Amino acid sequence: PTEFMTNKEAADYLRTSTLTLWRLRRSGSIPFYRIARKVLYRRSDLDTFSEECRRNNSGRSDESASLSFAK
Repeated sequence: PTEFMTNKEAADYLRTSTLTLWRLRRSGSIPFYRIARKVLYRRSDLDTFSEECRRNNSGRSDESASLSFAK
């Protein structure tokens, strides 16, 4: 697998929408790279983000907990 992912690939990887990914990017909650006009995400950054969300939401059972995050 490649180290970097496009917006669509990253959204699929995190099982979320591209709009939610944009919101995370805009809020500074998820790191990204911009090359010319292209936005890319490093797989290891997405894994770290996902793990932090899981730790921050342990004990919550609602589906929205998977994308809740604290800055």
